[in-house]
Amino acid sequence: MNKRKLLSEVQAFIGKKNPKPSDFSFGKPHKNSEILQQILTMSSGTIATLTGYKDYRTIDEIVYDFMMYVDTETIEGKAPSFKSWRDAWAAFKNSKWYEYKYA
Repeated sequence: MNKRKLLSEVQAFIGKKNPKPSDFSFGKPHKNSEILQQILTMSSGTIATLTGYKDYRTIDEIVYDFMMYVDTETIEGKAPSFKSWRDAWAAFKNSKWYEYKYA
């Protein structure tokens, strides 16, 4: 799944043409909305550098999982307010979620 397809699926899911991070989390205020916006706009090259994966399918899956990780951890109250996507990435990369799928 590429980023455009992922974005179109997210748009269809929430029924908006230009989704904002606040559209996630079932309408609850989202303390990591800026981080989700940053993740949505990350380049494939950045993810490739961080992970070592070069194929776009895997990179797109990682971006999707990264977004879902931040969103899910926030909903469940486990995630702190990340200061940057780098802080969120460090937490995601050290998570069992990442370890199970990509390590």
